[in-house]
Amino acid sequence: MLFRHHSACSCMLVLLLVAAALVLAPRAALADPPSEVRLAYAGQSLKVEITHASPLPSRHYISRVEIRLDGKSVSVNNYTSQPRQQPFSYVYQLAAAPGARIEVRVGCNIFGSKTASLVVP
Repeated sequence: MLFRHHSACSCMLVLLLVAAALVLAPRAALADPPSEVRLAYAGQSLKVEITHASPLPSRHYISRVEIRLDGKSVSVNNYTSQPRQQPFSYVYQLAAAPGARIEVRVGCNIFGSKTASLVVP
């Protein structure tokens, strides 16, 4: 009888530990970083095309798009959700001379980021 009670307690303890591990596990294990960032520049307009799959874009989304021009941060854009369609795009007004280097860093609110760059033609 004592063996059965001990076995049941051990089983409950293991279940409790597994449940706690799942609850306390890093959210990053459940999230993907942006998979692709494409840039296009024309007529002082920068198009940033982002691929970031999310089944729930109001909770797992691209939260930040930072634009750097020749190494200097010129625009930081924060978001609280992302469009459902993939890929999606944001367009920013940006004056850049030919030969200037544009770098864009796109960050997920849960885990990871991706950077893309181009030289203005």
